[in-house]
Amino acid sequence: AVTQVNHPTYHRPRRTGGAVPQALLNEAKGIRIDLESDPEGQSWKARIASAASGFSTQADKDGRLGEIVLTTAENKRFDASCTAAVLIRDDGLRDGLMRKIANAASADCASLPWGVFAMHGMRDPQAQAETSALLTQRWKECHEGRE
Repeated sequence: AVTQVNHPTYHRPRRTGGAVPQALLNEAKGIRIDLESDPEGQSWKARIASAASGFSTQADKDGRLGEIVLTTAENKRFDASCTAAVLIRDDGLRDGLMRKIANAASADCASLPWGVFAMHGMRDPQAQAETSALLTQRWKECHEGRE
């Protein structure tokens, strides 16, 4: 007889961040970022490239990219904010900024898919779970009485 041994400590942690409604996930999957498609986008693309390059420390680059993320999220240029955020190497900083993008995106029903996009850029499962709960709640509010 074979003895089965369970090793609960060896299980990989579950990614809890994917639990948003399927219809919202589908909208997020349809996002295509093209900063070349308009002059403002081209300008942000150039600023992002400049912030991410050069002879400075990674912390300085992350800081410059972070400033771009905050500005673009505030101005609802989620394409630029997500582009800049994924280039940030510091996990804690990136996750915090992705949360700010998701929070800003959740302000309008039309931009909710950007929140999912940002959530998937987070590394911390707890941050993903909290963002997923926020986006799911906002999705329900946006679609109450429409189904």
